[in-house]
Amino acid sequence: MIRSDLSSSIPPAASPMDPEYTYGGEAADGQLKMHATRMASNIWTDSSSIPPHAMDSEYIDSIIARQLASLSVQEREKAYMDVHGVSEEVVETPQMIEEGLENLDRELKQLSQKAAYDKATEMNAAYTANPDFRLAFLRSELFDIQKAAQRLVRHFHLKLDLFGEDRLVSDITQDDLSRNDILALYSGHSQVLNSKDRAGRLIILNVTSSAEPPILSQLRRAFYNAMLASKDPVSQQKGVVIVYYFNDFDGSEMKSEIYWKLPKLIQSIPIRAVASHLCYGNAQWRPAHALMKTSFNLFSRVRLRTHYGTQMACFASLRGHGIDPGILPLTDGFGGTIIKNLESFHETLRTQRQRERKVGPMRSTIFVPSQEDVLFGKGTPIQIHPGNKRFRGLISEYQKRYEKAKKGEKIMLAQEIVETILESSGLFLKPDEDVWNVVDDDVARNKVSNAFRTLRMDQRKFGEIPSSK
Repeated sequence: MIRSDLSSSIPPAASPMDPEYTYGGEAADGQLKMHATRMASNIWTDSSSIPPHAMDSEYIDSIIARQLASLSVQEREKAYMDVHGVSEEVVETPQMIEEGLENLDRELKQLSQKAAYDKATEMNAAYTANPDFRLAFLRSELFDIQKAAQRLVRHFHLKLDLFGEDRLVSDITQDDLSRNDILALYSGHSQVLNSKDRAGRLIILNVTSSAEPPILSQLRRAFYNAMLASKDPVSQQKGVVIVYYFNDFDGSEMKSEIYWKLPKLIQSIPIRAVASHLCYGNAQWRPAHALMKTSFNLFSRVRLRTHYGTQMACFASLRGHGIDPGILPLTDGFGGTIIKNLESFHETLRTQRQRERKVGPMRSTIFVPSQEDVLFGKGTPIQIHPGNKRFRGLISEYQKRYEKAKKGEKIMLAQEIVETILESSGLFLKPDEDVWNVVDDDVARNKVSNAFRTLRMDQRKFGEIPSSK
């Protein structure tokens, strides 16, 4: 089993005062109480300590049935409307927001288990106290102050675990993702769709595949996508819908850890999952579904629906819940479901990466270069990199001006080329073992000057310009 390295100390998913994060809040019977403490003890429980019966679909479904029965008529109706995309929105007022932020600040100061949050505040208090950032957490919990504070604290522990202290007080960008993370992201198996459901809510699509990336990369991908969705103020208010589409079961060992952790991750992001749909056509996925149902908190658990059958049957069921199947980039193919929008999806990701670099702050180290970057080094992979090909085009375009220019003018032309690359969100990168380091303008200008000399020598070698002798 692939294991993610999530070893740092993190707080409970909820305090004993918040039973919603256990099996069922006010536990209906002794069976539920048996595991409530274990389930709430840690948001990142590994697969070896997942509660007993957590993958028993009949047992978990019976729990959910009892939980639904214990809800009031109003609570059941609200959950039903959320799932079907017909719920009413919370009407916010400036006074409501102001008082909510003040109360959230007081609640955060009273919490005890918040080491990662305190560390983040010590590093950059303006980041953790940003009103827009905090407002997203208030909206995710419908302005329940205690739950919003707990979610915010969990968020920083999760972020510390996934990305380390260096990224604790900066928004996660594609430049922070490792090669495995980027491969996972660009696979298209997890997307924030451009289209919305009939209630105007963003849809996050997650599709299983027979060759899943490492669990840590799946979690980083999920974090990145969920945070991307959370930047939209409308989505903060309306919430998002998550569709989990399970491909044909290939008979390999089920990596239960990811199905336990994904729902926990969603409970640490400043956005509310108002409906979750599990779509599958093979009964062997039921243990994974049971595990996910167990891991969800009560709010999400009663807003979860399963759709069993062929792709056509699942799509028809989703339509009844306000999701037009035509917006899902899925089609049946040999060996399973095919993602059919990869070209446009990759372009969307590349545009998003350019936008991230423009708003900064710029990273000093990059794990995976973008197509706009200019790479130092030799060999075919460097030469055929899109950024290097564009760079050589600029050198050819500027050559006549450069050759006629005086020394001071040459420096200015070299800087002009550097700025052209930077303005297109490109970077000049030098390899350093498994990473790429961003070089300063002086080093970049030297590369430009060397490129002009190399072009001149190549032209003389092939007789395109006369020798200076």
